[in-house]
Amino acid sequence: MKTDSIIKSTIILTTAGLITKVIGFIYRVYMANELGAEAMGLYQLIIPLYILAWSISCSGITTTISKLTSESLSKRNYGEMKRFLYICLGMSFILSTTISVLLFLFADFLGNSFYNDIRVITPIKILTFSFPFMALGSCVRGYFYGLQKSTIPATSQVVEQLIKIFIIITLVTRFGSFTITYAVLGLVFSEIFAFFYVLYEFNKNKIDSFNSVSSISFKNSFNIIVAMALPLTLNKVLTSALVTYENMLIPLKLIEYGLSKERALATLGQLTGMALPLIYFPSSLLVAISISLVPALASAKAKNLTRTIDDNINKTLLFTSFSSFWVLAFFITFPKHLSFLIYTDDISMYLLYLGFLAPFLYFQMVLNGILSGLGEHFPLFIHNVLGSIVTIISIYILVPKIGLTGFLVGFGCSLIFTSYSNYHKIKKYMINNITIFNLIFKPFLSAMCSFLTVSYFIKTTSLFGSISIPSLLIGVSTLSFIYIFFSIGTGFITIEDIKKVFSYIKRPIIGLSKNIFS
Repeated sequence: MKTDSIIKSTIILTTAGLITKVIGFIYRVYMANELGAEAMGLYQLIIPLYILAWSISCSGITTTISKLTSESLSKRNYGEMKRFLYICLGMSFILSTTISVLLFLFADFLGNSFYNDIRVITPIKILTFSFPFMALGSCVRGYFYGLQKSTIPATSQVVEQLIKIFIIITLVTRFGSFTITYAVLGLVFSEIFAFFYVLYEFNKNKIDSFNSVSSISFKNSFNIIVAMALPLTLNKVLTSALVTYENMLIPLKLIEYGLSKERALATLGQLTGMALPLIYFPSSLLVAISISLVPALASAKAKNLTRTIDDNINKTLLFTSFSSFWVLAFFITFPKHLSFLIYTDDISMYLLYLGFLAPFLYFQMVLNGILSGLGEHFPLFIHNVLGSIVTIISIYILVPKIGLTGFLVGFGCSLIFTSYSNYHKIKKYMINNITIFNLIFKPFLSAMCSFLTVSYFIKTTSLFGSISIPSLLIGVSTLSFIYIFFSIGTGFITIEDIKKVFSYIKRPIIGLSKNIFS
């Protein structure tokens, strides 16, 4: 896949991702304000189980089918493509069904002993019904990514969010106030509908030569999938398990620090249920880049196209740097505006701290995609596990002494470590290495200049200083203009770069809108 194709695919996924995130974010704000911080904390204890189930049943398999489909397509071996897909679907179904049964049977034990809160038992049991649909749907989406038909999985994301909102509105209208159980029911039904949507698209878009015979035996196909999927799955499973453990550990250590159980859960809800989703909200573009890069880099590596690999990596890293440092400037400039305009709770300090970590969060996201596409699964696995261990150690040692600040310090160190380690690993694939000065210093300088300039306006003018939507929009527009101005001034980007990005936007967006509303 050429760089231009990656950009087009990325814009399709970004458009859908942005629509999805807007819908999902509005829903999450509604949920946070309706449930309150403590109930959001309980919800954040449950969701890692969903992510862990996804990690075990389909995370590595989805990436594998994406890469193998891309490689088979380049060789026009459609029988091989079909066999890989059906084996992956079978594996995901068996794994997800097994997890569903086990988690349903042990839900009471988890609620009473692991979480020490019986309020999570019923939501966990309901959640288990979504796993087979989630796993199979994820595999089919991976297949479409491998075919470079990004519009279909992108549209399924929008469908999933719309169904979730519809289910929640129906339940609240019919039965009364919003609860965690309703939130989980919305998640379950959205996964079911999303699966049937991608299944419909799969049948409609089946390749004419799909019935040709595979040149690889079932046993060899299975071995290829396992060899590729196992390290990816182990990576996701262990990191997801560690994240689940982190979420369980934070409130316990906050209680040791001196907070009540209710306040500890509320703090977890504010951080992971309110602040972090807001930090991740602008990441639609980078998530899309990561997804598009996996089949693109796999195909380029299979053909030994070193210059294509270098070009894709360099442009991706530079764009990630540009966008992530704009996010830094945005969150450290407007934490109070965002906190009070969106939530009923004051989370401005969390937004301020996390804003400085945003570039490393975003770099980690994209670097994970690059390493997956290059087949460097084991280093990625080691780096992510070590990063999680750093966070857990900080929770154990620092949180009982200095509270949530201890977690933020450890989380920041973990992100810096994994980002640097992943970047160091991909350098061997780069012909023209980007210097840290260009990748970090120039955009950071532009971000800080933008922050200082707009902060001065906030302090000296009522138009910027008032906490209202018009002042926020004007402030963001001013911040963006100043950031671009300094980025051009430092030589980090050029006017031609901006023109080139906008030239790709029109056709993919029109294509996606036709797909959604046809």
